[in-house]
Amino acid sequence: MFMHICMIYAPIKFTYFTYLLTYYRYVALTLSAAHACHSYKDAVAEIMPFVDIVFGNRHEAKAYAAANQLCRDDIVDTARHIGRLPKANGCRGRIVLITCGCQPTVVIENGVVHR
Repeated sequence: MFMHICMIYAPIKFTYFTYLLTYYRYVALTLSAAHACHSYKDAVAEIMPFVDIVFGNRHEAKAYAAANQLCRDDIVDTARHIGRLPKANGCRGRIVLITCGCQPTVVIENGVVHR
């Protein structure tokens, strides 16, 4: 299942996410846009325990950091923070991918940084 932050307030029930977790489906979330990280901050925090893969670019990562009182200049720390957030399904870690334009993409998998 793949969804944008802006779709979180659609009529999606948490029982559906429980169903996905029960049957070992992966849930991916894109940060969508920098303004969405501020506008839907609470929704993102609520849904993040169910998310296995998070995608975003450096502008969205900086907006997420600002909305969550993190260091806005360090994309790697922001990605690590997202990767360390609690998960409902502890069987697998979260993968965080942050694109940085012409710079190498930051990938966090189980707390390990890959570029």
